[in-house]
Formats: sequence, structure tokens, C-alpha cells
Amino acid sequence: MIFTRTTEVGAADRTSLQGTVAISPRALVETFGRPDQGKESKVSGEYVFVSNAGSVFTVYDWKLTTRWDEDRMSPERLWDSREPVVLNVGSRDGESDGDFTDWLRQQVC
Repeated sequence: MIFTRTTEVGAADRTSLQGTVAISPRALVETFGRPDQGKESKVSGEYVFVSNAGSVFTVYDWKLTTRWDEDRMSPERLWDSREPVVLNVGSRDGESDGDFTDWLRQQVC
């Protein structure tokens, strides 16, 4: 399956948590560019990907930064981290994130 990043407004609408992936935020930035800023204080950055079959997947942090709690790391520090961080993976209608997370790991390694 082929996935491409999209910045289309509303592409991530109606997605919800389906799983997680431990991955270096810095590797994501180096591969796909800076994440889109989260729409709320719980998320500092988000990537949205669409498969060639039309499935939508998101990768985002959840309550990991000072946008949520001033005692946490800054968004800049999070997205510059080379250490793996557990990020959330969302999709629509309970679509499995397995193929997507496998593809994502292959892209950033």
C-alpha cells in the first residue's frame, strides 16, 4: 500500500485513536517535514497520511508537551528528539493501523 502526506484541511476529521508507534519525532521531521500544529492544547503536532485506497491515518503526540502541562517538555524539544517517543496513530472507522505503522517505520529508518 502507498501512503502520502496531506495537508488538506479537514482530512483528519472523524479519525480516532487506533494504536501507537514508538518512533523518533526528529526522524519524522527529517522524512516528512515539520508536523502540522495541533488544533487543541492536547496535541502539539500532527501528520496526516492518505493511502492509495483512500484510508486516512494520523500520527500525533497526546498531552506530551507544555501545550498541555507546563511541567512537560516544549513542543520544540519533543519534535527535535532523536529518542523514540510513543506517538498515537489514528484512523477512521476502526481501520487497522498495522500496514501503516509498518510503512511508517520503513520510511524513517
